[in-house]
Amino acid sequence: MSSLQLAGLSSATLTPFLYPCLDSAWYTSRHVTRNLRPRKRLLTIPQTRFQSSAATASVDVNKYDHLDPSTPDYSSQPFTDSCTITLASGSGGHGCISFLREKYIAQGPPNGGDGGTGGNVYIQAIRGETSLHKLARRGVLKAERGRNGQGRLRGGSRGEDLLVQVPVGTVVREISRYDPLAEEEAQDRRNKGYGRDLEDDDPTLRTMEGV
Repeated sequence: MSSLQLAGLSSATLTPFLYPCLDSAWYTSRHVTRNLRPRKRLLTIPQTRFQSSAATASVDVNKYDHLDPSTPDYSSQPFTDSCTITLASGSGGHGCISFLREKYIAQGPPNGGDGGTGGNVYIQAIRGETSLHKLARRGVLKAERGRNGQGRLRGGSRGEDLLVQVPVGTVVREISRYDPLAEEEAQDRRNKGYGRDLEDDDPTLRTMEGV
């Protein structure tokens, strides 16, 4: 009898099959089954706090400041770099000795060009450089010399300048200087007799030839 009723109910409507939650019998059986499940009890474990004696002790944290430096300190230089180099400006080019030669001018005027001037030396401080080891390995740095003059009044081109790049904060000191023009002028003054009266007054200024 019960089997026939179930078949007829299933042929009449599909509601219990498609929507079992709407069936009162299914809801009652599910509610009873849920109540029969054993409930789990949650046990609360008391937490015990442990205080360490090391945490209460006073620690001087100032002596560990170097382990955590501030951001600007990362770019500071921890050492002082130094080197000795020789810088030389470029010498001028030689002039050209030539004369104008044309058909009806036997002895024309000179038309040789002057030699180009030598390059200069510049020192520039940039932030990308961190040491002077590149300059120390080169030792002597020279600017480019000027080109020689040519005929038809064509002068020589100028020598290329030398740019020396050093780190920011570099201190440059001049140890000695040799100027060919100054040495030549001093030699001319000595040849003309300038300064002989000082040598006569001060014996320490006399040369070895006069002793």
